[in-house]
Amino acid sequence: MKTKGFTANFTRDRAMLGALAGSLVAQGMLVISGPATARLLGVAGRGRLALLVIIVTITGQVAAVGLPTAVAYVTSSMGISAAQLLQLLARTWLSLCLSAAAVAAAVAFLVSRSDQSGSGWLEPLLTSLYVVSYMNFALMFACLQGERRYAPMNWLRIANASLSAILLFTLLALLHHTSVRVVFGTLLVSNVVATTLGAFLVRTRARRPSAATGVSLRSLLRFGLAALPAANAPLETLSLDQAVVGAILPRSQLGLYVVAAAFDNLPSILIGAYGSVALTRITAETDLRARRAVIRRVAISAVWIAGAASLIAEAVVGWLLPVAFGASFSAAIAVARVLIVAGFLLSCRRILVVFLQAAGRPGRTATGEVIALVTLILTAIILVPLLGLFGAAWALVLAALVADAYLLWTLK
Repeated sequence: MKTKGFTANFTRDRAMLGALAGSLVAQGMLVISGPATARLLGVAGRGRLALLVIIVTITGQVAAVGLPTAVAYVTSSMGISAAQLLQLLARTWLSLCLSAAAVAAAVAFLVSRSDQSGSGWLEPLLTSLYVVSYMNFALMFACLQGERRYAPMNWLRIANASLSAILLFTLLALLHHTSVRVVFGTLLVSNVVATTLGAFLVRTRARRPSAATGVSLRSLLRFGLAALPAANAPLETLSLDQAVVGAILPRSQLGLYVVAAAFDNLPSILIGAYGSVALTRITAETDLRARRAVIRRVAISAVWIAGAASLIAEAVVGWLLPVAFGASFSAAIAVARVLIVAGFLLSCRRILVVFLQAAGRPGRTATGEVIALVTLILTAIILVPLLGLFGAAWALVLAALVADAYLLWTLK
């Protein structure tokens, strides 16, 4: 029994370390692709690209209606093959992808017309293709996560970030400066390749089909919709603070804000990877006292990881940001320091969500996200016209504080 316990703990620790290592490598690739993108496009061009990416992210997250989360949960908890669920979802998923493509193209077309600097049909077309690829990448990643194939899952995360970094750095070396649609198309190509790789990994060594009892399209949709607000971390992934900046301030200001935000995401990325493995460790404990002990250990480790990452970011942002992105982005340093604080608070929110999910209370996490989103939108609408970029940064800090306070109160 002791040998089995040691083996199980070692396997879980190795999976957790692998998730952290994969996230660090992916973040390292962003250190290459982020500055390369900024130098290729300049301040205003970077802002315009951010707006297109926001359209893809918001449309893709909403259109997927939480189905990737449902697939990961059902595949993991019930031992069902991911291929079985993909077959069950096929028609509905195709309809969702087509709807998302149409909506994303329409919004991108309106943005191009309002800027009077768009490229007619090309940007809407690229946006529609990108959102379909984005949704399918999330679904392939969820299949690997649900079948607990952590190594392919981590390799897929690394491959996506690495390919885009290589392509963008190559563009910078060859062209030095280019248009938004060229960079956006490059990101699309890397995402399509990564999605294709994900589909290959899902088919390779796939779990054998089993008798799927109690699983229906309706049950998957119901679970996905219930988990949608918290599972996709809308405070971060939907980038609503950036959307408000883009709607109120000039594109050049959005470009500065996006570069500043590049230094706030390391804690959340690390804690997201840490929590994906910690969730299974917590739920595996059937004894309440043992589960609380695991939660305490995970919480302490998570705070140390997030705190260390935030302190490192605060220490290097002053000199690294202008060196990496160029002197024209130096005005983003002060805003970046505020956003790093927000990043630490958001990473704490991520681990609290894991704890509540492990406790069987995903509905409370959804309520917390709604409260935080309302706080973010209202405070950003008030503060951005008054304080500019700092208004958006402090709005994100306040929203993260509200989320942490509510989730901690609910957990207790």
